[in-house]
Amino acid sequence: MNPFLDLTNQEKNVFTFILRQGETTKDEIVRAMGIKLTTLNRVMKRLLDSMLIEETGIAESSGGRKPVIYGVDSRNYRLIGVDISRSDTIVTMTDFKLEILARVRFPMNSKATPDYVLEQIEEVCHQMLSSNNINKDMLLAVGVGTVGPLDREKGVILNPSNFTAEGWQDVAIKERLGKSLDKRVFIDNGANSALWGEIQKGKLHNKKIAYFNLGKGIRSSFYSGNNILRATENLEDAFAHMTVDINGRMCQCGNRGCLECYCTVESIESIYEEQSGEKKTIKDICEVSDKGDEQAGATVNMAAEYFGTGLANFINILGPFEVVISGPIIRSCSSFFEKAIAVAKGKIITKSDRIIFTDKPAFGEDAIAVGAAMMCLQELLEEK
Repeated sequence: MNPFLDLTNQEKNVFTFILRQGETTKDEIVRAMGIKLTTLNRVMKRLLDSMLIEETGIAESSGGRKPVIYGVDSRNYRLIGVDISRSDTIVTMTDFKLEILARVRFPMNSKATPDYVLEQIEEVCHQMLSSNNINKDMLLAVGVGTVGPLDREKGVILNPSNFTAEGWQDVAIKERLGKSLDKRVFIDNGANSALWGEIQKGKLHNKKIAYFNLGKGIRSSFYSGNNILRATENLEDAFAHMTVDINGRMCQCGNRGCLECYCTVESIESIYEEQSGEKKTIKDICEVSDKGDEQAGATVNMAAEYFGTGLANFINILGPFEVVISGPIIRSCSSFFEKAIAVAKGKIITKSDRIIFTDKPAFGEDAIAVGAAMMCLQELLEEK
């Protein structure tokens, strides 16, 4: 029996505190959690014996014996995180500190049907364990961050749009991977998954954090009060359908002027082609825009202005401490980010200088995969 999976609620709570804190002493745990030292000693012994925490150093003394510093032991247990997006699938294996120990990426092209993708994920997971000499018992769980919409509890991808390959309807990811890997599988929208990695890496558990991913779609997530705040029906593209122009372009959702009509890879490419008569990829549009091409610059600036307007609306309502913006559009075009943030700051009704804006997520292109690993660890720790 894996000792992690047999922890009591009290042991989980202490381990969670150490995981979030980074490094700490028994005195700090007692003060923060209101736990008796005798009880804590018993709990800490169990966590040490189970190789979940370790002694990492000695703190300065405020009088008397110098206290021992404890941290998470990252040498033993492993997590697998998977990112199933419209352009690529990424599989990572991490430790408790979210250090990437193995990584495989493959494109979501015309042959990437559900069966093909799941077979690849299964094969990659087995290879990662074998090549890194990881005992299967030390793999705690598998987390999957995916394009929605989905049934999160059942772990089923329902009917996503814009996949190149066919067949992505009612795909039972959780059941299939759970059986083939003989592990617990947790699934969530990719944006929600990515946010867990940001929170843990930055030790931001008590902050309000917003995350946006701009690619073939616009994916968003928001964290507050130690929870992910979910949109109606857990849609990760709800923000994408915020109306920013009531007489604007027709959206696939049936409304006009949604952000998705202006700020996705497809919409930017389409608008540029309409205006210039040339067909270019988002990467090429951004490249010539940065070189001074007037039409490309106008297209990128328009998209950034719409996104910045929607972002300001979001911030005015929810008031995040930090805003993380990532995805293929951001990676292709730095001017998009700069323009969007300038627009947003100009429309925010409170002081915008208190908000941190970044286009560099903690784990870069691996944000969803690594975040999915953290998400499944979080799920295991919250189970009672």
